[in-house]
Amino acid sequence: MVKRLLIVVTIAVALLGIGFLLFGSKMDKEERAIRNALDKLVELAQVDGRENMISAGSRAHAIADFFVSDASIKAQSYGVSIGDRNEIKYMTVYLRTHADRFEVDLGDVEVQLSDDKTAAASYADAHLQLRMDGERENAFKEVEFTWRKTEEGWRITQVQTLDLVERPL
Repeated sequence: MVKRLLIVVTIAVALLGIGFLLFGSKMDKEERAIRNALDKLVELAQVDGRENMISAGSRAHAIADFFVSDASIKAQSYGVSIGDRNEIKYMTVYLRTHADRFEVDLGDVEVQLSDDKTAAASYADAHLQLRMDGERENAFKEVEFTWRKTEEGWRITQVQTLDLVERPL
């Protein structure tokens, strides 16, 4: 029984290794860097309870570091337009100190690199959940991120929502 289990585990590990070699290596290192940056940004953006100003400021600074100084965020359906990294910090602090909960899940991420790999666009299906002041918002949006390769790594130049479906709770 133990021998059979070891054989099954060995085969499973071998198949995983072959799968990684065939499919994992096809992902460009620049694409992987952008996907990792998105994962970190989403992790930092989550809010579970109102934060104090010091904690919110620290997180806001970390989030702003993902953006170039003249970055913009546009969510037309919400009437939101943010014009630079300082505004991103201010809005992040406001959200973190006033929201009871904010969750972002990105699915179906697609990354398109320019030929010279100094610019990119990524698209994701975003599920946004916000609870603030007793009200809830639940939306599904397609989000476009525009990226520029800098000396510090990949930085976001623009984020904009592309309307899909909005569902109130």
